[in-house]
Amino acid sequence: MLADGEVVGDGSWNLTIYVTDLNEKRTMVVKGDMHIGGVMLKLTESFGILNKEATSNNNIKVIMCGDLITK
Repeated sequence: MLADGEVVGDGSWNLTIYVTDLNEKRTMVVKGDMHIGGVMLKLTESFGILNKEATSNNNIKVIMCGDLITK
């Protein structure tokens, strides 16, 4: 991001994700070049649920919201 001709921040932001089925919230730092699969993998790793049943369950609901980080 540019501000007054200077580079500000690295293009990352805080993404807050609430997993309703687990009643848990996580905040991760993400960048625009991350794809949703990478975000979901990072999320499941943070909960320690990398078994096949958990990651293939299409009924897991998430709510995501992000805040731009300006460093």
